[in-house]
Amino acid sequence: MVNKNPIYILKEVFDVEKAFVLGYNKEALLEYYKEKALKCRRCPLYKTRNRLVFGWGNPYSGVMAIGEAPGVDENRIGKPFVGKAGTFLAEAMEKAGIDRERDLYITNVLKCIPLAFPGSRKIRPPKKEEIRACSYFLEKQIQIIKPRLILAMGGFALSYLLQREVKITANIGQIFEIKDGIKVFPVFHPSKIIREDKEEVRKHYVEDLKKFKSLMEELKES
Repeated sequence: MVNKNPIYILKEVFDVEKAFVLGYNKEALLEYYKEKALKCRRCPLYKTRNRLVFGWGNPYSGVMAIGEAPGVDENRIGKPFVGKAGTFLAEAMEKAGIDRERDLYITNVLKCIPLAFPGSRKIRPPKKEEIRACSYFLEKQIQIIKPRLILAMGGFALSYLLQREVKITANIGQIFEIKDGIKVFPVFHPSKIIREDKEEVRKHYVEDLKKFKSLMEELKES
């Protein structure tokens, strides 16, 4: 019988696909890499975080939503998209017919909060070296979840997935295809919508999410 205790997962298995063959499930594998991320020293951000923010949702949905980095509330609670931006995102997804817990797995490019300086409540954009350091864990999440569709929330997430610098504004609503045939649908990061604080902008965001929902349904049928 295969030991499902995450402590033993991949101790002698260094390949996710091999782990699946041996009988490890997605939850156990994600837990294993979360434990590895807790011990990560690949960049200095571990020194200023309160909580690691790894990811949550349904790893069997075939759909992921990827943002930029944890905010202050996420850093306090240890869960992505739980602050003001997360509340708005949940409401917008509900209006679009998306169940955030059932229909996708949600995470960020960075797993630690990028504070402007230690002790600050201000967040700065992720640095390239931080993105490179943290990409190991995001790639493992993608490898485990095997999404057919990804919602890229903001320019950082989109640029990471496309592996080139792109402007989010010029690409809203387009569909990109990346490695393994994964489709990527870009939308603004919900924090941008909150900052603009315009009802028309919020409505457009819900409409974009409805388009994403339609893509989800198409993939289910294919």
